[in-house]
Amino acid sequence: MSNNAKKLNMLLISACFLLPVLLAYIVLKMGWFNPSSTNKGELLSPLRSHHLAIHSTEKKWLVMYQVPEVCNQQCQNNLYVMQQTHTALGKNQDRVSTVAINASSQLVQGSHLLGISVADISKLSFMHDSPQALYIADPMGNVMMRYQISEDKQQAIMAARDLLKDLNKMLKLSKVG
Repeated sequence: MSNNAKKLNMLLISACFLLPVLLAYIVLKMGWFNPSSTNKGELLSPLRSHHLAIHSTEKKWLVMYQVPEVCNQQCQNNLYVMQQTHTALGKNQDRVSTVAINASSQLVQGSHLLGISVADISKLSFMHDSPQALYIADPMGNVMMRYQISEDKQQAIMAARDLLKDLNKMLKLSKVG
């Protein structure tokens, strides 16, 4: 083999290793790659605290919903999603509490819902952005995800599936709660 052939082989082998690295660098610097996330809900940034003192839910994950004074179809879907999600958690049910928060003195009754009345709604300022949404809070009191539930029953069921996937993923990765 001649000296030129050896140099060409060495150049081709080097290009096989350097070319992918160079292309990856260019793709990242030019913004052609869109990193994706696997969560289905809306991640709240920055994290917000809920400041609720609920003794029966200490060290538990919370799925929270603020029930309006008049419970319309979307409200009914939210309560249904909360109940079904809690049931579908299976062995993780004891790690999660579903909380229906009501501003009035009436508490929401449901099979797995913990109804609480909050006279000072200002403690729940994070809910003012989307009052008809479900929220997930970790055991440290940080509200981290929001889920918009539709008035359509089928879309609400699909949203419940997304909520369940995210909740199971967080419970699997969490050592707390």
